[in-house]
Amino acid sequence: MVMYCVASMVVTQRKMTRISFDRFEVVNMESRSVTNKLRTKSEKNQYLIHSSPIPLHRSLKASIRNNTFNDLPKPQNSLYISDVRKPVIFRHMSHPLGAWMKDPASNSGKIYVMENFFSNNVIQQYQNETDPTVNREYKLPYNWGGTGHVVLDDCIYYSKYNSNILIKYEFKEERTIIQRELPDAGFGNQCPYKWGGSTDIDFAIDQTGLWVIYSTKANRWNIVISQMDSNTLEILKTWKTKIPKRSVGNAFIANAVLYAIQRHDSSTTRLHIAFDSATNKTFKPNLPFFLKYHYLTMLDYNHKERKFYAYDKGYLVTYDVTF
Repeated sequence: MVMYCVASMVVTQRKMTRISFDRFEVVNMESRSVTNKLRTKSEKNQYLIHSSPIPLHRSLKASIRNNTFNDLPKPQNSLYISDVRKPVIFRHMSHPLGAWMKDPASNSGKIYVMENFFSNNVIQQYQNETDPTVNREYKLPYNWGGTGHVVLDDCIYYSKYNSNILIKYEFKEERTIIQRELPDAGFGNQCPYKWGGSTDIDFAIDQTGLWVIYSTKANRWNIVISQMDSNTLEILKTWKTKIPKRSVGNAFIANAVLYAIQRHDSSTTRLHIAFDSATNKTFKPNLPFFLKYHYLTMLDYNHKERKFYAYDKGYLVTYDVTF
């Protein structure tokens, strides 16, 4: 489903209510222009975060109603994902929302955890996936927005909260190397993934380099992908898709192909839509994707390990992938 995104939405953090969440805390933010609610799916422990409803654009209603994407082909190509295995669960974090990642350019095995999607600027580094002890912490100069962060060559790439500013921060020197505006990109929950959480801007890495997934008003808030120079954060090339960003649960890039999952809050979802940047064609992988804890807030592909990294209701999870 596509929702017509409203003008800039400011998330007010002044008024917060702590809500019990399986001994975790989920922040209930109140704002005039967008209300992020928490509601129970199972009365005791399943909370879902939603943005206020936004009307669908008239020209897109028919295509969604008629399931246009269901008529797309499922091509056979060795560069396309053909199977996703069951999740491997490593450990649980204190916050149900967040992201984690590993540097595909490093052999250290270290992982980086970034809890919550706002009001945080401290990255936790661990020796590996199972290590329960924080090895080191890095305090970023700005709070991050969303959960679409990546680590590459000992640097973290993230977007500054409530803005379209992209930041590259180096761990070794503990300093910001560069910050650059992503032109025309939506931000501040203008057009996030289905669950909200300021996921307007989402970095990705594959063997071809650094990417960013976002949307623009000019493209009717459908997904736009851009390949970037990892040194300068300059855009090298851009592709505009017809995939409504608000209609997908999350997205990632593998082999220069954009994939999106259907839902973020169901035990069984699917890799249901994809866009090949080499052919400029959209196709339907239609591959099952299992969410053990039913609330996915981050999904990325690690090309070195050929695995998905996912953050599922506070659990650090990986999936083996077959092409």
